Amino acid sequence: MGHLSWHSAQYMHLCHQVLSRSHLNSVFRLKEAGILTSPLVRLDSISNTSLANNGIHVSLGSKMLTLLSRQGAYTPALEKSIGDLTIKIFEHFLPLFPDLFSASPWYLDYLDMRPEHVAGFLAHELTNTHLRMLWRRWIRKAGMVILGRPILPDGPEWYEKLWKGVFRIPGITVPDLRLVDYFVALLSTPESPSLSGKLGNDLLLKKDLASHGIFDENMSVYLPVKLREFRKMGFSGFEARYYSLFDSFLLDMVDAVDLQHLVTAYAYKKALEGEVTHEDIPDDPFTESERRQIFFSSALGISTVNIRIDTPNLFMAQLLALIHSARPSKRYASYWKIKVHDYRLALLGILRSDPELVESLQAESLLDRCEERVQSGNIVATRILGGALGKEKGVRVLSRRRFLCDSLQTTLNSKLELYYRDNLRRIHTTEAIEVLVEEISSSSNRRSGSMWSIQRKICGESDPESFLLTRKEGLLNDSLPLEEISALLAVTALHLYEKKCSCASSDTEIET
Repeated sequence: MGHLSWHSAQYMHLCHQVLSRSHLNSVFRLKEAGILTSPLVRLDSISNTSLANNGIHVSLGSKMLTLLSRQGAYTPALEKSIGDLTIKIFEHFLPLFPDLFSASPWYLDYLDMRPEHVAGFLAHELTNTHLRMLWRRWIRKAGMVILGRPILPDGPEWYEKLWKGVFRIPGITVPDLRLVDYFVALLSTPESPSLSGKLGNDLLLKKDLASHGIFDENMSVYLPVKLREFRKMGFSGFEARYYSLFDSFLLDMVDAVDLQHLVTAYAYKKALEGEVTHEDIPDDPFTESERRQIFFSSALGISTVNIRIDTPNLFMAQLLALIHSARPSKRYASYWKIKVHDYRLALLGILRSDPELVESLQAESLLDRCEERVQSGNIVATRILGGALGKEKGVRVLSRRRFLCDSLQTTLNSKLELYYRDNLRRIHTTEAIEVLVEEISSSSNRRSGSMWSIQRKICGESDPESFLLTRKEGLLNDSLPLEEISALLAVTALHLYEKKCSCASSDTEIET
């Protein structure tokens, strides 16, 4: 256990070191893209703290694929080929998740909007073309374009404050800052595509990026959706790494994971049946960046994106055919101008086009709820802001281009921090206790067996459900004594062990 902790600490130190260096090296990429034009670059600290919010990771494994892997029928080469293609298809659906199901809203003042500060990791995740497109829309939404000219905070501090005061530049509230402030996705290089379906392609990409000081060969590949290989994990499946914060586990996370399941099944089915091939979704960096820019635009609350009219990505072309509002861009020749809202509806439409899959997963009502979120703006970022500021103000902060008032600019992030640490923590803890009580109550051996006997010893005269409920307030208020916290952990661990044993029994039945 001590060796494992030491190894984890060393790995986290490596991640911190590499991400800090990567953020520093982004200055050259931003200059190359023409976004950073000032000779004055200011980084308050070279040390990058993005690891402080690594988000929520959700892995979904397949019992059938795991069994086939154990039997040798699902070989590592086949798992890699179909798995990478599944991920490429899935990445087109990523815009359905940021802001709609998970979020980490944060206010960026005009003085925070220095390119080297807020666009550092984006410089390693998008091509220069898509980075320029996104940056142009971002600063326009932040009110940083005056008479057609961008007014960037790219000088001495007194100079920046002067510009802000003269033009009353409001800044911007970002729906999901974590996805921009963290290294979410490694952009492939022309020589080393990350999702080509070939064994070892991730090692070649890491080696290539390490030679440029962007990544390290000893780190795990960063992708929004990642293959969980049987030979490494002991099961075969996929991990989603794009979730930030849920306002409610029951209202948001349940549907989000069900949608993740549906999209994974849809993508895997298309890959397995040969309806979509690796050749249909080319592995060049530009095509990869083209689909991911919509994901990052969703996180930033940017409403439109541009897609090539003659895109070689045939799956993207299939999606664009469903968007009747697409128009040729006036600014970018040979590009469609697409509304993110309409793109999201097209994604739901293409999922509905496979009624057999939707019916098998009983996902019709799920898709209805997803469409309601897209259409009505019932999104997590708004609800989190509403929780921190009050419902009415929370809606206005995201919907209005100009900020509410100067005083709120200085207090919004403080109120969000307080909401995350207090109210949201209490909401999540309450939901967790309620779910645990419900599961223990419905357990098959609730009143018999060795587990019940052990639980009664821990809980004394109370049954586990009453024991949990009577200690809920103490847990929420941080007033429980250490021995009762230990008892709560023990009850939870026993229940998880019981579920694990039940799953193991189910796996044995499948093998039989």
